Amino acid sequence: MLRINARAVWRLLFTGTAVLAGLALVREAALGAIGYDTALKDLRHLNLDSEMNFGAWYSSLMMMASAGLLFLTARQAARQAESQGRGHTRSWLALAAAFAYLSLDEATGIHEVFIEPLRSAFGLSGIFYWAWVLPALVLVGGFGLAMVPFLLSLPRRSAALFIASGTLFVGGALGLEMASGYVITAQGEEAPLVALLAICEETLEMLGLALFTGALCDHLARQGSNGSEGAPVLAFAQPAAGAARSRQNPAAQAS
Repeated sequence: MLRINARAVWRLLFTGTAVLAGLALVREAALGAIGYDTALKDLRHLNLDSEMNFGAWYSSLMMMASAGLLFLTARQAARQAESQGRGHTRSWLALAAAFAYLSLDEATGIHEVFIEPLRSAFGLSGIFYWAWVLPALVLVGGFGLAMVPFLLSLPRRSAALFIASGTLFVGGALGLEMASGYVITAQGEEAPLVALLAICEETLEMLGLALFTGALCDHLARQGSNGSEGAPVLAFAQPAAGAARSRQNPAAQAS
């Protein structure tokens, strides 16, 4: 049986995020010092603001992992619905579908198809220079409001972690994207601040995804879930410190 510890997941994913953000900063410093006319060219794969870079690949993997974990959680919720009359299976499945789509979009850039048509149709600039953020704000706002009852039904720890991770991700994906559009409108796409905002944006997105993926493992562990009926092939373990507190105080497991 494969056992996954949420704390180890967080440590691994946060480390990966730090490495990619660090490499992106090194790239900016290197290009500023030696220019583009080298054998390494523009180190495109380290550029978090380009297509098909290491950061996009990493984020897409975390999104797909989250989609899989959400599906496992939906299965557990379905079992709870049968035995206890609750579980919010549809909410978990909706989140799983959303993250599967986000993984596809991150890898292929579907949302970017709408930038030029929307920008031309409505004459968008400033914070809406990247025009896809306009429909995204509506969709994210509506989806977030629809999820409020679901979040209120979760254990407080899980709900707090999910909200924190969503805040980080949306703050990067939409908030800093809008800030980038404002700077581009005022100073042009070659402004140094644009590259810095792009690194900050992608880093916040990766941090949010790392936090959410670990939070799902933590939630599954605390709910006593496993990957299949009967003999499980996948199990989720609570962090050692949390397990120790639970042994000392059995009531802690109920929270």
